[in-house]
Amino acid sequence: MKYFILSLILLLLPATGAIAQTHSADVDADLTISLSETLRVIQFFNLDALHCQDGTEDGYAPGTGAENCAPHNSDYDPQDWSISLSELLRLIQLFNALGYAADAGGEDGFRPIFSAEGEGEPELLQVALPPAADAALYENNTGALANGSGIYLFAGQTAVGELRRSVLRFDIAAALPAGATVVSATLRLNLSRTNLDSGPRPIYLHPALTAWNEGPSDAETEEGVGALSEPGDTTWLHTFYDGEFWNVPGGDFDAVASATQTVNLVGFYSWSSAQMAADVQAWLDTPATNFGWFMLGQEGANLTAKRFDSREHPDAGRKPALIIEYLPAK
Repeated sequence: MKYFILSLILLLLPATGAIAQTHSADVDADLTISLSETLRVIQFFNLDALHCQDGTEDGYAPGTGAENCAPHNSDYDPQDWSISLSELLRLIQLFNALGYAADAGGEDGFRPIFSAEGEGEPELLQVALPPAADAALYENNTGALANGSGIYLFAGQTAVGELRRSVLRFDIAAALPAGATVVSATLRLNLSRTNLDSGPRPIYLHPALTAWNEGPSDAETEEGVGALSEPGDTTWLHTFYDGEFWNVPGGDFDAVASATQTVNLVGFYSWSSAQMAADVQAWLDTPATNFGWFMLGQEGANLTAKRFDSREHPDAGRKPALIIEYLPAK
């Protein structure tokens, strides 16, 4: 899968960031990241490791080895002598900019420069979107359970070993102007209930691959067991109960998560990554591919399920929100 990464270069666009020196990838130190310099970092990504080596173009080489020099600037989250997909996407953001500059407040110590000196920076705009639809999926081999209009979403595995997943979709094309450049995307959710014995657990966002429908079912009380499915519901088996189906029980989604966040006690949590921004950009450019995200918890261990508030929650301040930063089309 890694070798398709060059196709992302034309899709990904700059985001904020920062460093206090010339980037390690910028071999000729011209304050821009060229295609050849980007390809060099892709080599490190494809080998899952890099190490220090004197005499090479940049002082590094792919694979494992000595770690007695300064870490590469693209190896920052975490700094582990390996370039992750999100770290590579960050470099591609710098590649897509006209140049970069030091910025100690950024994720990697850099910020991209969008316009030539004297032209002025384009105005960065922000919009916060509520979900256009969301729903909880309850593991059931007949698709008999759903919760399309309830006030809660779930992700993880219950104390009795049943899986819970959720889906959220946002109307990107209605909120952003055509031709806009998505700079960042942050999903904010309120965790409203957790078992104290559950402890910290990862929650993953995966792009959905199939259209689905929210549905009218509305589970009662704490909503953990769901409600009987009604026509139009999304269920464990159905995209539209009871005549349209997922290709795979539990839903169709990209195997690679766009973002991960560890959640623990009740409160607000945020998911944000370069890949989420790329997802939103793709949905803006091609609205027909916008099926939103699946939200998955840790599966394979009991008592990992977490509950979040949905778009139907009566308290507006607790509803999900997708905060998008973007540059308008020139």
